[in-house]
Amino acid sequence: MKIAWLCPYPVPFLGDLLEWKIHRTGAHPCSWIINLSKALVQMPDVELHLLTLNPWISRTQVVKKDGMVIHIIKNGVPFLHKGWPAWFPLDTLSGYRMESVNLCRELRKISPDIVHAHGTEQGYAITAMRSGLPYLTSIQGIIEEFDKTDPCLHYKLMKPREKWAVRNSKYFTCRTHFDTGFVRKLNPVAKIFDIPEAMGFVFFGGQWDDPPENRVLHVGGGSSRKGLHELIEAMGAAVKQIPEASIDAVGSCSPDRQKFLEGKAQSAGVKIRFHGFRNATEIAALHRQCSLFVLCSSNENSPNTLAEAMVSGMPVVAYNVGGVSSMFVDGESGALIQPNDTEALASAIAELLSDKEKATKLGVAAAEFARTRNHPDHVAEETMAAYEFILRNERVKQ
Repeated sequence: MKIAWLCPYPVPFLGDLLEWKIHRTGAHPCSWIINLSKALVQMPDVELHLLTLNPWISRTQVVKKDGMVIHIIKNGVPFLHKGWPAWFPLDTLSGYRMESVNLCRELRKISPDIVHAHGTEQGYAITAMRSGLPYLTSIQGIIEEFDKTDPCLHYKLMKPREKWAVRNSKYFTCRTHFDTGFVRKLNPVAKIFDIPEAMGFVFFGGQWDDPPENRVLHVGGGSSRKGLHELIEAMGAAVKQIPEASIDAVGSCSPDRQKFLEGKAQSAGVKIRFHGFRNATEIAALHRQCSLFVLCSSNENSPNTLAEAMVSGMPVVAYNVGGVSSMFVDGESGALIQPNDTEALASAIAELLSDKEKATKLGVAAAEFARTRNHPDHVAEETMAAYEFILRNERVKQ
């Protein structure tokens, strides 16, 4: 089967394989793309092409890596080799018209059996609709929800386009009750495949064993939506019971934001370590060094960071937002806390740091569930089954 993905890809990681105009070294790792693609190409008779947009390369290029073919389509401001500015997002304003033309031109060269669009946040889902080929759309985040917590021009412009794409497509993959409900509300007759993200093999290395230090891990960066400031507030109360408890914070954070959070932690009497961006191997190592994983975001669908911690076998505490309650059972494989309730968050943290038996029990249950649900081979099999269903169904209609 020849498969074409329209997806974000961490293009800077391709390094010397590409000709650059501006070589940026930092990029979102897009682990859900990398993990599943690597598993999918191991299946028999699969030819996988990944198509992604990037403004920093000198020209549209095609490279081979990890058993797949990656097509990097140049976009952005002509001659300047950068993306459109936030104050004039011409790609979004135009409904990704030019980007779709270029992506569809590349699709015609590939002539795939099926197209898989990953996410509605950019122009990939719209392009899949315009391709004229059988296609599947994966819901990642929901723009309507992002705009509530991080309002910006891009989200306001994309909200109606996201709804249009959902209303007029047939096949979706969803991960939680949250994104399933969003699709069902707009498109009651859509066929939805329940397929979670694939976690990296590095997190399947062994069962977590509670380390001696009471370190609490937060992965997600310092933006307001990720809630690190609320974790600091909760830890201010928790350290009154467990004085040695501290926070390990992973993810990008601007200097000004980090300075603000450091000041907040100092005022609360909380020790905090900022690790910045860390790759999967480094995060897996931090899982083994920390006693508890906490997610306190104000908006999530099915956060990879939470699933990774569960696969590692860590006990997890998370705000009950978006689709998080689809990922574990409260009191059995994790602890759910109502959003913004820092008092309840502090209580749950203190309890699991002091009750090691309960923490271990939750971690074991989390691992048992996530190591099946989020294993790359399992997700690849489910994805292939979805492709085969769509192709059979579309042939019958022809």
